[in-house]
Amino acid sequence: MPPRGGSSAQEDDLEERWDDDAVVVDVNTVTPEVTLKNCLSNDLPLRLAYLKSLASAATRANKRELQQLLNAIPTLLDDEALGVRLETLEQLSQLAKVCGSTCCSEEVEEAVASGLEAQLLPAIAPGPSGGGVGGTSTLPMVREAQLAALDSVCGSLPAAAVHALLARLCRAADTALDKAAGHAGGGGKAGGDAALMALSLLAVAVRHMPPERGLAAVTGMATKLAASADLRVREALAGVLPHLFGGFTGLPGALEQMCALFKKLCEDKVWSVQQACARVVPDVSELCSRPAGDSGMLAAASTSATTGAVEAAVAARCDGLQRGVLEGEYLGRLLVATSQWVVTAARQVTGAAIAGLRTGLAPDLLPRLLDAFCAASAAVGQGAVEVKRACAAGFADVLAKAGHEHWPQLQPVWARLLRQADGATLCNAVGGAERMVRLLAAGPLGAAGASQEVVGGQMLEVLRTNLHAVAPAVCEEMAGLLAVCPSHLQQQVLEVSR
Repeated sequence: MPPRGGSSAQEDDLEERWDDDAVVVDVNTVTPEVTLKNCLSNDLPLRLAYLKSLASAATRANKRELQQLLNAIPTLLDDEALGVRLETLEQLSQLAKVCGSTCCSEEVEEAVASGLEAQLLPAIAPGPSGGGVGGTSTLPMVREAQLAALDSVCGSLPAAAVHALLARLCRAADTALDKAAGHAGGGGKAGGDAALMALSLLAVAVRHMPPERGLAAVTGMATKLAASADLRVREALAGVLPHLFGGFTGLPGALEQMCALFKKLCEDKVWSVQQACARVVPDVSELCSRPAGDSGMLAAASTSATTGAVEAAVAARCDGLQRGVLEGEYLGRLLVATSQWVVTAARQVTGAAIAGLRTGLAPDLLPRLLDAFCAASAAVGQGAVEVKRACAAGFADVLAKAGHEHWPQLQPVWARLLRQADGATLCNAVGGAERMVRLLAAGPLGAAGASQEVVGGQMLEVLRTNLHAVAPAVCEEMAGLLAVCPSHLQQQVLEVSR
């Protein structure tokens, strides 16, 4: 094989070798000139091989060579080969990380931001994508690579450059959503694809934007996405709503805006949107219980009396927000929906919803949520197995929130879960047994009674007859189980576990 790009056979041996017709390049030694030449080669294997050295070569390049490498980026991003475009996106991420080691860091920052922006803008505009060859830039793997590159670049470039880039992209996405809203049907499937990309872009951007700007961008775009005619967009928005607002709970009004959007999506007529809402109920509820939204008020309070009043106001606010989610939407709408798929999704998160219940709401909502949990554990039909797995996984959390005084109500649920034939359900139940014993031991049962209630009897029978199914949980939890059992019960557990 003749040398490619080197001035001698010796240089070629240093920089490139062929293994089974595949080019392997030493990215740490190849010169910028050779990298540039082969990146623009008509030979696809050479382009792919040498492209991997682009960021590394930039750190060794002089100003002229660096400018040539940066000028090649737009060409490589529009290469006819999908693999070249994907690798170029990866090199943008690497360039962002090493820009401080180049001779002109500001030029590298600008080239990285411009190249990435040029790739993302066509994807968030309604209508056919303008980037790439043959429409391949609309492929999910390409868009995922673009978003991954954006996330990586935003984590590496200076804050000023990142904020400017994200501001431009969010403005473009917001404008595109306005234009799509003006078309009948929201621009069809192409408009829906663009809205989904805008949502994905927003989910990345919120991790890197200043809080005030980030909240404004999230509120504006999410409101428009919630009104999209494409059910895929509304469904996806419901799934990421807690993530979008999770970083802004310390800002006034953020949680109220999130809850308003959540309520609107829960009222959606399409079952899959409601199902997506049901799945995130625990996350939305947990955000509502955070008092950080009024941290400024707490900090401003100068006296103990004022502090007490503010803390009471914060608690009342959090209680009100969580009540709206759990009582208004979860209990009042999702758990009683006409679609069995929505009800199944809602039942799967009952345990997590109980675990996150605020103390101030427990007297009113806990009994209703416990009734829902007991009903979920007795679910039948399609999806019942998944519901019971979730009940078993969250049983210890439910007991911790409810307290030992509710054990008479929960004990039949525990027995029901241990009667299941599903191995995953049994493993989940066994995995929480130690914690359950410790929780019940604090009540009238005491340590001996608690261990007998939880481990003795039916659970021993499970270990005896289904040890193969629960072996993973038993192996992990054996030491803890033995620690909470009296000697006679320890012996029985060891005997059935042989």
